[in-house]
Amino acid sequence: NYVLQTSFSDYINKKRIEYATRLITTQPEMPVTDIAYDSGFASLNSFYRNFKNINGCSPKVYMRKVDTT
Repeated sequence: NYVLQTSFSDYINKKRIEYATRLITTQPEMPVTDIAYDSGFASLNSFYRNFKNINGCSPKVYMRKVDTT
């Protein structure tokens, strides 16, 4: 997309990961599988790949960071 300087699928995945990040922060006891599917991802592989690309770490590492703060 010219305005957003990104493809539609990249934009949607970014929004999904933002939602997943909020879930991890507000509901740290929620299993990663539930977070992935609740965020709109059809596969865990896709969720993990996109999460790491956007946040620079895996969901489990991110959860540990949130847990220690």
